[in-house]
Amino acid sequence: MTVDHYVGTGCVINWDMNWEPFRVGLRDRLTAAGWTVAFSEDELACTSHKIDKDGNNLGDRVDLFLWSGHSLYYMDAATGAKLHMSSQHPQACEDGRDCGNITHQEVALGADDNEVSLIVTCRWLQNKNNWGLAREIKLMHKGNHIMLSFASDAYNGRPGFGPWLAGDMLGRSMLGVQPNELPSPIVWAWWGLVQYWQPAGVIGRASLWLGDCDHDYLQGNWKYGQPGWGYGAQPPACTDQNLGEFDCIDCYVPW
Repeated sequence: MTVDHYVGTGCVINWDMNWEPFRVGLRDRLTAAGWTVAFSEDELACTSHKIDKDGNNLGDRVDLFLWSGHSLYYMDAATGAKLHMSSQHPQACEDGRDCGNITHQEVALGADDNEVSLIVTCRWLQNKNNWGLAREIKLMHKGNHIMLSFASDAYNGRPGFGPWLAGDMLGRSMLGVQPNELPSPIVWAWWGLVQYWQPAGVIGRASLWLGDCDHDYLQGNWKYGQPGWGYGAQPPACTDQNLGEFDCIDCYVPW
């Protein structure tokens, strides 16, 4: 897990909330269930500018990757690039980084060992009803089962249920509580959390392989007294030839 902290005055185009409490809540729940959490503190080597097309980044080497931080969507007039997951700017540029800006074509989640990616930030899976952008989102799956995020702006949520409790609730829903509470499939757990936690109008989105990833469980669950329930079949890498096997499924919080 990793979180990109804000520095300086941040981005004036769009503010995301600080999602670090969500990460802490999820980390604590997974740790209590016996998971090995790779990054118990902020992992500076895995900021957004390190998520690359080769799958050669720390987030890609874990089963469940949580990235949280600042994002924006706009078209760069000079390069035509669609910029997402921007973090630690403008100071990062002064350090020789690329401000954390990446385009979807540069992302290859699952190219190493990543199964599930949870990008807790605003509009990361937003396609703006644009076929080209929707295609880029699908092409991020290079063996990755599921990407979870928002197709709209997200918020702190309803009063009394902040990010820490949201992260804890998602972990509990995905893991279950042996022997009485059964785990939920990952996508269903995300939908339930978004509807419970977010205000009206927010869209939670899952991008996934349509083979059987909508029935994926978090690895190592107990179900009906048996350990080891987890992911289904390994999805193929998404290419121009099999785009139809991948899609986004939305969960709308009722108005």
